[in-house]
Amino acid sequence: MNDCNQSQSVKRSLWWAIGGTTIYALLLPIFFYLAQTSPMVFERPNMSIVVGYAIIFLWFCIPVSIIVTICLFWTNYSVGNYRPLAYFCAIPVITFLVCLLTTLFLEKFFF
Repeated sequence: MNDCNQSQSVKRSLWWAIGGTTIYALLLPIFFYLAQTSPMVFERPNMSIVVGYAIIFLWFCIPVSIIVTICLFWTNYSVGNYRPLAYFCAIPVITFLVCLLTTLFLEKFFF
């Protein structure tokens, strides 16, 4: 019975790793392009340098978090640590939400 649960855990974590890698590999070019266009924030005439660089830094964190998440998927899977794979899927989503909310906060209260 224990071997059956363990094999199901291995299969489930493999699907999390494959699915997360596929989805994030497809989203990586999109978020990398968004990060590259983030310096356009300085085209606003009232944009301060500190806030502009903060926004640029935040948007470059998203592609980095995707790459780190893919590495975490496969390093934990290869070691046999299957439990946190589902939680690693949330890292880029949380990073995106933090970046989006922080950008909205900076634009609302500093302009």
